[in-house]
Amino acid sequence: MNKGLLAVQRGRSTLAGLFLLTMAVVMMELCLTRSLSVVSWQDFVYLMISLALLGFGAAGSFLTVSRRFSGSAQEQTSQLGYFAWLFSLSAALAIVLVSKIRFYPEDIVGMHDYSNGISLLILYFILGVPFFFAGVCIGRLVAMAGDQVNLYYFVDLAGAGVGDFGERGFHPSTSTDVRISSRGTSADQ
Repeated sequence: MNKGLLAVQRGRSTLAGLFLLTMAVVMMELCLTRSLSVVSWQDFVYLMISLALLGFGAAGSFLTVSRRFSGSAQEQTSQLGYFAWLFSLSAALAIVLVSKIRFYPEDIVGMHDYSNGISLLILYFILGVPFFFAGVCIGRLVAMAGDQVNLYYFVDLAGAGVGDFGERGFHPSTSTDVRISSRGTSADQ
């Protein structure tokens, strides 16, 4: 197999990986947004947006510092698979751990139980780690794209768009008006 064909195949698999990664990131963000809006106050929905931005910003800082202290570009490229694997592992663990952490914002206001502040910090950390790993992968891939940055950016946006539509497929009843009252739940279609 000649080197040109191998480079084209490696480029396609890299683009496919970028597409799947951005799709997974957006799907995770939207699913966690919906989960947090049900489990705790709906005001904490904005938590996911800020955590995603925080994770990607921390990844950008990490990439800036790591270039100064790391070896060759080949070594940095080989680490992308590890960071993608760490994203998938930390995302799965985050989803499991979030359901195990007791966080009731009503207790802070009503009963002056400020231990929920510690729970909130733990939630911030657990939910921010997957976005950090995804940000390292996406940032490094875009930085390595060179002249093909427009193609990589297009694949990044396409993956995010498909992730949005894919997440909506898991929640087909988004047009249903669901009301929660003191008597229970009622759905008006």
